[in-house]
Amino acid sequence: MKNLTTLFRVLRALLTLMVLAAPAHALQLVLTNPDQDFQPVGAGESSGGRLTLQLVSSFEGNVMVVIRNDDGSSSTYTGVVRDGQITVQGQPLARFLAARGVTLTVQPIGGKPFTLPGLKSAPGQNKDAPGQTKDKAKK
Repeated sequence: MKNLTTLFRVLRALLTLMVLAAPAHALQLVLTNPDQDFQPVGAGESSGGRLTLQLVSSFEGNVMVVIRNDDGSSSTYTGVVRDGQITVQGQPLARFLAARGVTLTVQPIGGKPFTLPGLKSAPGQNKDAPGQTKDKAKK
């Protein structure tokens, strides 16, 4: 009986370690600007428990944070970007993601907000050459 109890304790400890060592699920994260028709200002995807977020370095203001899990479910949160720091629900995004087992790295990218595949471009943006419309390009 004593050996059986010891065996169950060892099995329980092994199962606990296996659960704790399980890799974090893949996440996709998109930051959009709600004040500019939800134009994307940041995006990233996790790999092996690390998420590299590309963030438009010149952007500051309110953001909508969309987190999509690999099972297809998604969650939306409000946040703010100030001085390159991203805050979601009153806490730094790094801490918010750490609770999900993900380590955040922010990679600033220069310039303007960008478009993501599958998202409509912001009003006034044109996929043609700057300053040209399709009609002008044909002439």
